[in-house]
Amino acid sequence: MDLFHGTRTPFEHFLPQYYRTGEGVGNFTGWYFCDTLRGALVHCESYLRCNVRAGEGYILHCRIDDQWIKHNVDAEYADPIYGSPIYGVPLSASAEIVVLDRMPARQVFESLYGLIES
Repeated sequence: MDLFHGTRTPFEHFLPQYYRTGEGVGNFTGWYFCDTLRGALVHCESYLRCNVRAGEGYILHCRIDDQWIKHNVDAEYADPIYGSPIYGVPLSASAEIVVLDRMPARQVFESLYGLIES
């Protein structure tokens, strides 16, 4: 399954030693994902407070085998601004997450909403 992860840093691998070095404050012990670019972008802007206009933030396009994905993690506690359920991959399955692409959040914003005027 292809999923998206909003982050401040364009890393290549989900390494357990970096777990909770960012904003991770959810109840799920693992990595959070959205099934839409828009959801990951919202996370980047709202929770990570990335200034997309200034070039902050990245969206990671990831491929993960279905057997490692937990559906609708945090259920009713997930913020509805994502527009879809939140997926999780347990920390123990970090090596199973393949990063296909690292996109600047500004590029994603512009692909969804149009060019940002300077």
